[in-house]
Amino acid sequence: MAKSGLSRMPMARRAALEGAAVAEFSAAGFRAASLNAIIQSVGMSKSSFYHVIDSKADLFEQVVASLAERVAERLRPPAPEDFAGHAFWDGVDGFLARFAELAATDADLAALGRMFYLSDAPEADDPTSGAAGARPALLADVRDWVGAVLAVGRRGGHIAEALPLDLQRHLIFAVVRAMDEWSVAHLTELCPQAVRELAVAQSEALRGLLEPRRPEARD
Repeated sequence: MAKSGLSRMPMARRAALEGAAVAEFSAAGFRAASLNAIIQSVGMSKSSFYHVIDSKADLFEQVVASLAERVAERLRPPAPEDFAGHAFWDGVDGFLARFAELAATDADLAALGRMFYLSDAPEADDPTSGAAGARPALLADVRDWVGAVLAVGRRGGHIAEALPLDLQRHLIFAVVRAMDEWSVAHLTELCPQAVRELAVAQSEALRGLLEPRRPEARD
């Protein structure tokens, strides 16, 4: 597989360009972001930039992909089958706690969140953006992972099966995404302990939505 333009750059120059891109896109949004401002802020010539990056959309996609790769290496999402067994919810709680810990301390995860939830972030099916699809591809990977974890939980009796699996996946993915988007938007307002407490509350909310209802005890 061919290396991306960013991966072919010297580490210091790559870090500077990624940082400048995150700052500009976060402040201005994708459409209004100035590619010239990004290039100038890192002291690159346009010819040097276009030697490795095709466009503003290509830069956005490559930065998202680069951040996502580094975050995945640190977060190490468990394989869905790792949740199998009687401790299904302990596994969910543990993963969400680890995610919260990373969110409270990791600059790459914070940057990825700001890029990911831009209201005008380019989509792969938008012909005007020139997007290559890093963000939609990441969304699809997360959606598939959530669906696979739900399937494991259903097989183990930890998750209610009243809804079709595909509908349940669609619903829970939307809830998880809404939780994550809210957390990203308010991350700077939360101390590390508040982030951890939020992760516990979110896990309890998911459990309330998904656990089978127990028969009410009769007198």
